[in-house]
Amino acid sequence: MSPNFSLGGKMEYKLSFADINVLANNAIEIVIKKNIEVSLEMVEESHILLSRLFPHETFGILMNRIHPHSFTYEAKLCMGTYENLAAIAVVNYSPAQLLNSQKIHAIRKVDNWNLKHFEGLDLGWQDAQQWLKSQLPLDRLSA
Repeated sequence: MSPNFSLGGKMEYKLSFADINVLANNAIEIVIKKNIEVSLEMVEESHILLSRLFPHETFGILMNRIHPHSFTYEAKLCMGTYENLAAIAVVNYSPAQLLNSQKIHAIRKVDNWNLKHFEGLDLGWQDAQQWLKSQLPLDRLSA
């Protein structure tokens, strides 16, 4: 999994089910492809990449739910189990997506995630990025 560079010079990684965009030295954006059902194997694929990107560093995830997608029950139980994960910002674009995100968060309540939801249609992506940055160590931010 080697990085590609976007037109803006940002690093991005292509997984079988999602695009991973590096937002800062300690923050990434995950955009799952349209109409994908994320499986346990796909979650493991993302774990491999994130363990390479952040072997010891605290990091945050901006989950951009711009495309419709779903998760298997097994994927819901295993996603987000990163030792150094400090915060998750979830950008939802419909009430149904928000409800789905809240259900996943409820299933994983015991993990005590530092998670916040944002409405994608009202500058939610920008608000999510700002909130995520506020939750991460300042000495590692580059963007």
